[in-house]
Amino acid sequence: MTSPKTEKVRHLYYDHLQNEPPKPRGRQTIYDDTTVQGLLKGMHQNTKNVCVLADEGTGTLNQLVTPGMSALNSSWSGMPIKVERKTSESFTLSGQRMAFLLSIQPGPFQEYRDRKSDLAKAAGLWARTLVCGPLSTIGFRQISRDKKSSAEPAQYFTRIRELIEKSLSYEGGLTTKNLLKLSDRAADLFVAISNEIEVNMRPGGIYANATDHGSKLMENIVRVAGILHAGNNENGDISYETLDAAVHICVFFSNEYMMVFDHTPSHVVNAMILNDWLTSNVRSRNQRYIPKRHTRQYCPSAVRKPAQFRDALEYLECSGHIRVFVDEKNRHLIDTMPNLPA
Repeated sequence: MTSPKTEKVRHLYYDHLQNEPPKPRGRQTIYDDTTVQGLLKGMHQNTKNVCVLADEGTGTLNQLVTPGMSALNSSWSGMPIKVERKTSESFTLSGQRMAFLLSIQPGPFQEYRDRKSDLAKAAGLWARTLVCGPLSTIGFRQISRDKKSSAEPAQYFTRIRELIEKSLSYEGGLTTKNLLKLSDRAADLFVAISNEIEVNMRPGGIYANATDHGSKLMENIVRVAGILHAGNNENGDISYETLDAAVHICVFFSNEYMMVFDHTPSHVVNAMILNDWLTSNVRSRNQRYIPKRHTRQYCPSAVRKPAQFRDALEYLECSGHIRVFVDEKNRHLIDTMPNLPA
């Protein structure tokens, strides 16, 4: 049995633990070289509104984007993130805002996509981002001693600081968040653009092979409109002019997305390669038939693998460019001009 003094000390200790003040939250909002575990922990201990900046994004792609795709998608959708740990504190993040700005050279990015089989695209992460792959201007960048920048960043930095302070006050419960709505004219534009995007996701449309991107495009437009509305310190509902500006911005990035992520299916690309080879080596020589085995042996190497060759051949046949048949000698032949009479 414990003595009364021991019990008293124990109760005092328990009361002390119950009255322990919460640990002060830090104000770190910018992260650079971090893992998904480190980022989530930092958001739990510090501010929940963060931005990851990386001017050489290869490490961030491997350490954060690939293993953290579900967390990034959940944050974009406003869903809470549950973090379960065996040896450290478990926690749940809610109301978090996560952004990342990555800059990476085309070569390493393509190598990353090939090596990871483009898991981020398959998970819909890239469809939620604004992607830009500008053409190189090397050789055309002229400088002058007399040229001065006309930009005045002081006002911009002041406004950004105000927004960051406001964001921190939201987390501290000092300020109530306002719900942004579209004005009547902006709502009409929203409906019109949404329907136009939906039509372009049909077969033959601009986004027929990029429905993941098309399905997120309108929401990205509204998000950008909200940023413009808040950044410009506008009052009331989001105006028609602001939403229209967001449409133009996001359409530009949509075109960039379509160029960076070529959405033409691989079997269609291989079919075009094979058809061009048939034109150069058969049709242009006034020949009509070619053995299927010979075609596979000597066609471009990108199409020679069995599955790729089969899919490309089937696509060309379904499209009416060729006809595959077996002749009287049991040879598999390709008719490169099936619309001509036999």
